[in-house]
Amino acid sequence: MTSLVMLWEPHDAAVVLRERFGHDGAPGAAAWLGSVLSQDFGRQMASCDKIVMSDSNALAWLQTFDGDRLILKWSVNKDRFAGLEALAAVTDWLRRERLPVSAPVRAVDGGCRSRVTVSASGSNKSCPATCWT
Repeated sequence: MTSLVMLWEPHDAAVVLRERFGHDGAPGAAAWLGSVLSQDFGRQMASCDKIVMSDSNALAWLQTFDGDRLILKWSVNKDRFAGLEALAAVTDWLRRERLPVSAPVRAVDGGCRSRVTVSASGSNKSCPATCWT
């Protein structure tokens, strides 16, 4: 079962998940995450343990059928998109230099991140998603 957690804010996590991220409950969010992981990152999700939200960012703790534990991060704040892309690129460069960092999982298109669609507040938003080991 997927738990929903607010990192810093004293808000109801289920309400935040619906209003900011467009998912009606943890089961729907977990199904969406499984689809994103499969279609965008070529991995098959066995479970989603928890989703942690803060402001316009969310992190999901996932496990694959291969036994890998991954974290998928997405944001619905356009002002942060460039920074998230730069963070993924720098972290990938550090990994290639053999420094001990949490490496981004390559998307099926070969990039460090993917674009996903989130339906929140009555409109569809395209936002970045990054998956980490």
